[in-house]
Amino acid sequence: MNRLLGRDLHTPLPGFELPEVAGPVNYSTQLVSHAIRHESKLSMMQREIRAAEARVESTRRSRRPDVAAGLEARQYSGDGGFREGMAFVSLSLPWFNAGRYRSDLARDKAKLDAVQLDAADYEAAIREEVHHLTVQLDAARREGLLYRDEILPRAEQALTVARNAWLTGPGMFLDVMEARRMFLEAQSMLSRAISEQYQMMSELVLSCGLDDLDALQLIGVGKTPTESKPNSSIQP
Repeated sequence: MNRLLGRDLHTPLPGFELPEVAGPVNYSTQLVSHAIRHESKLSMMQREIRAAEARVESTRRSRRPDVAAGLEARQYSGDGGFREGMAFVSLSLPWFNAGRYRSDLARDKAKLDAVQLDAADYEAAIREEVHHLTVQLDAARREGLLYRDEILPRAEQALTVARNAWLTGPGMFLDVMEARRMFLEAQSMLSRAISEQYQMMSELVLSCGLDDLDALQLIGVGKTPTESKPNSSIQP
C-alpha cells in the first residue's frame, strides 16, 4: 500500500473503519433530472436535434419563391460622371422542382426523427440506470440492516453460549470454532453490504454530476444514516 501511495515503506498505515449503514436513497424525478442534465452524451444529442430542426426549417423555407431586386450604376472613369444605370429583378420559381424539394424535406425530417428517437432511447437508458442503482442500494441497505440487527447479534449470542458451555465442561471445542466461524462470516457479510452500498452511492453521485455523497441529502433523496446498535463485545 505504501509503495502504491509513493510513501516510505515503513510508514505505518492508519486504522480503517467502515461507516455505518447509510440511509435510504429513494428513486425520484429530481434525481433523474440531475442525471439527465449532467449527461454529456445526451447534451450532444440535444444539440444534434436543434441542428436537425434548423436544417428542416431551412429546407422548408427553400420551397418559397426567392425575389431579389437591385440597381446597378456605372460611372465614367475620366470625370466620375454618371454614365448609365440598370435596374434588375430576379425571381426563382421552385414550383417546377416540387418533387426534389419534397424529397429533401422528407430526408431532413427522417434524420430529425432518428436523432430524436436516439435521444429518447438514451434518456430512457439513463432513467433505467438510475432506477437500477437505487434498487441495488435499497437491497444492500436491507442486507446490511439484517446482518447488523439480527444475524450478527444471534451469531454473537451463539458464540457466547458455545464458549461458556466449553469452559464449564459439557461443550465441545468444535462447536466453539463453528460458532466463531459463523460470527466472523456475519461480520464479513455486513462489511461487504456496507461497502457495496457506498460504492453504488458513489456511482450514483458520479452519474448525477454531484460533488460528494452529502449532495444526495441536499437534493432531498437521501436521509441521515440509521442509528447503529452498540458494537459487539466479541472481537474477531
